[in-house]
Amino acid sequence: MSNIKSIIENIQQEDLVNAKDLIKQELISRLGNLLESAIEDIAPSMIAEEEKEQESKKKSSLFVSKKKQEDEDDDKKKSKSMRRESFEQEEAINNIDDTSNEFEDFIDQVHQIVQEIEEETGEELTEDEIIVIGQEYLELLNEDLPGNQEAIDVAEPKGKITGADLKKLRSNKKGK
Repeated sequence: MSNIKSIIENIQQEDLVNAKDLIKQELISRLGNLLESAIEDIAPSMIAEEEKEQESKKKSSLFVSKKKQEDEDDDKKKSKSMRRESFEQEEAINNIDDTSNEFEDFIDQVHQIVQEIEEETGEELTEDEIIVIGQEYLELLNEDLPGNQEAIDVAEPKGKITGADLKKLRSNKKGK
């Protein structure tokens, strides 16, 4: 306030250079006070933000660490699972080797049935028909009473799967 009186006196005495200097000092002083007040108001929130940021970085670092550990655990689980699957595949291959002769016999028998039917009908069987024959034959092999072919033995001569059975099955299929 004392500067304001001095500024007014200098202006009245037409000493504008000194008045200007005093105004400048007064403005700098007030600006300094405003800045100090603003810093007092802002600083705590800036410090709090900085602390939050550091806490966030810590959490992020912990998250990355935890994620890395989870990934390592997942990798270990996958590796263990892959080893187990590999072992199971080797075991399955061994079982296949043991039963490959049985499978080859099965394929030969289905092939023989298909050839007989094709010779009898004079027509080439479709892939779907061959699949049905294979499935039916497999079911027959798994039944307690072999030779129960009632599902596909629908035409004469009864008791034997022939081309006539397939023709009748085809006509029934087309009729649906």
